[in-house]
Amino acid sequence: MTDQGTKSEQGNAVVDSTQWVTEESQFEKGHGMAQSFRVTKKLHDEQTTYQHLQVFETTNWGNLMVLDGVFQNTEADEFTYHEMQAHVPLFAHPKPERVLIIGGGDGGVAREILKHTCVQEVHLVDIDAAVTAVARKYFPKIASALDDPRLKICHEDGAKYVQKPELQNYFDVICIDSSDPIGPNAVLFKEPFYRNVHACLKENGCAVAQGECMWIHPKTVESVLKMNKNIFDNADYYWHLIPVYPCGVMGLLALTKGKAINMKQIHPDRIAAAKRFTEEDQATMYYTADIHSAAFAKPAFFNRHQTILRNHSEEAA
Repeated sequence: MTDQGTKSEQGNAVVDSTQWVTEESQFEKGHGMAQSFRVTKKLHDEQTTYQHLQVFETTNWGNLMVLDGVFQNTEADEFTYHEMQAHVPLFAHPKPERVLIIGGGDGGVAREILKHTCVQEVHLVDIDAAVTAVARKYFPKIASALDDPRLKICHEDGAKYVQKPELQNYFDVICIDSSDPIGPNAVLFKEPFYRNVHACLKENGCAVAQGECMWIHPKTVESVLKMNKNIFDNADYYWHLIPVYPCGVMGLLALTKGKAINMKQIHPDRIAAAKRFTEEDQATMYYTADIHSAAFAKPAFFNRHQTILRNHSEEAA
């Protein structure tokens, strides 16, 4: 292992002398918690045009991708996030044919979306081509659908992509697979971007977006939900378990244009397909019909808009 004790140029994933790589949250700081994986070697280290991209080999979790010091996925648990971002909206929609992915350059969300035979066209828009190249090399299972003929890969700015006039009222489903609201991803948490996402959806279409962790990012969760309730007919939050992310929990926003779709449920026209998909074909490892609806249940503190953590150092001062 080389470069022990160093930090990424823009992030703070630290490899210490005992071979642990550590992430500390770079926004809504002060929660006094970090996430670590034991690593055996650094496989890739690159300052791309947009971000610091690293790949580590871990002892138990397969390869780990890190962007600007923030853990993105491991080979062991990546399926949970990718399945929940893809299958919740695609089974809530009666006939998803055209799908847009913003971010997601590793190909994981695309892989799950393309398992749906009803899907005819997928646009994957990620600003950083290096992420896709690294995924092909070090995360082949995640990137396994990148050559599907239904998939169009565009290495462009996603915020500008949704401004194109020809894409207005074009997509049935939009999946926003962004990292944290820092660096090139910050724009993907702003109101103008979400208004353009709304415009790109067909009537009675739906969108999902990375929604952060309710435990340590409550301000971000509350602000993006409040903002989107003024844009979409319905804006909700659902969550799933995934070890790689802080607290082992990650949230997603569920957004609808029109009132015909209930994101909390599998659409009646898709129930048979979902049963075949999850039970007969065993196409998922995390997502099930029961988890689809259960993921929208929130703890009492969330519904009360309560912040759980306290900063004892500030109280002492």
